[in-house]
Amino acid sequence: MEEHSWIQEAADKIRDKLAAAAERNQGRLPFGRNTEQSKEDYFRTGNPFCWENGLGGGLMWQMVHATQDRTCMKNAVDLESALAGNLRSPEKLGPVAGYQFLPTAVANFHMTRNEVSKQRGLDAAKAMAGCFLPGKGYLALCPLLVAGKEESGRNRAEDCAVQAAAGEDDSTSHGRTAGEDDSVPRSITAAEIAAEPVLSVDSLLQLPLLYWASETTRDETYRGMASMHAAAVMHQLVREDGSVLPAGAAGSRADAQALALYGFALSYLHTSDQQFLKAAEKTAAYFLSEIPDSGRVPEILGAEEQAGENDFAAAAASCGLILLSGLVREDKDNVPPVSAALARAYAVTALRMLQALCRDRVDYRAETDTLLGDPAGDYFLTEAVWKLIGRELFIW
Repeated sequence: MEEHSWIQEAADKIRDKLAAAAERNQGRLPFGRNTEQSKEDYFRTGNPFCWENGLGGGLMWQMVHATQDRTCMKNAVDLESALAGNLRSPEKLGPVAGYQFLPTAVANFHMTRNEVSKQRGLDAAKAMAGCFLPGKGYLALCPLLVAGKEESGRNRAEDCAVQAAAGEDDSTSHGRTAGEDDSVPRSITAAEIAAEPVLSVDSLLQLPLLYWASETTRDETYRGMASMHAAAVMHQLVREDGSVLPAGAAGSRADAQALALYGFALSYLHTSDQQFLKAAEKTAAYFLSEIPDSGRVPEILGAEEQAGENDFAAAAASCGLILLSGLVREDKDNVPPVSAALARAYAVTALRMLQALCRDRVDYRAETDTLLGDPAGDYFLTEAVWKLIGRELFIW
């Protein structure tokens, strides 16, 4: 349809941009960050446990699936090989294992049936399962969204895992440098995770690693842990109106809401448990109620005054809404007309947000490295657009 011709145009521009960036950044990891460092320097002195490293690999595998780009494949394989070193420290890897190895080793296995990659994925799942807390009924995963961030909305705690790996507990280990304002949001440290594990909605996106491990090994223990964790998030972090914690003073953070609706949809996809479909619909309803007709996603949903826009939330929510539009018909409590109306609302909102991103926010210049400024936003944007043109590699 001519009215949606922008989709293929955007896909072509994204393809060309990512191909150029992949060629330019061979041997430099992670994609879009620290590009002045070699791979060896980064993994020696940087943050090998950073959750975004995995999504950088996922971005390359999405390109391989859509375009068969050899440079992207080499970059993806190189990144996976570098991350494989993290498997030697399962206690450090566990809290971010899903983000690191679903988009890399498991994606590789889906594409190539590589047995080494399959084993890496299973080893990562084992490390993640080691984070399960029987007394609490959920996994102690690294929280990327930290309560208390109200001013600018998104704090994905990109240094959380490296702090956990180091076990820092001094004045600089709380995501701050000396003299930094205490009012600025911070990441969670290893000591804090150990003292009181933090349950967060972003952890839902890691659970498919356990679902995959269960399907691969036929060991239902993995699925049981993942389901219990998803249920804990649902019961403890979703409010009655569908908004989720953490939140700003006057509403729900857009990034948290986006990951919640996508995460619950994924748990339903893997379990067929109606409670997760209901949770996805509930969190999606709140999200849709707060998105303006422009499709530009505010930092805080429901707030009267906004500090800015959240491109990451728009991209991630689009992925979730596109998936949910195909699942909602399975809600046993909905009559067909209601399911059809919901499916259309999800799809229309996703299209609106993606069009706003692709028209106004994406950097298509070949000489720059990122589309939206970071590997996570770039990954979800590409996944969403690939969904629309039928070229997505489903990694979750």
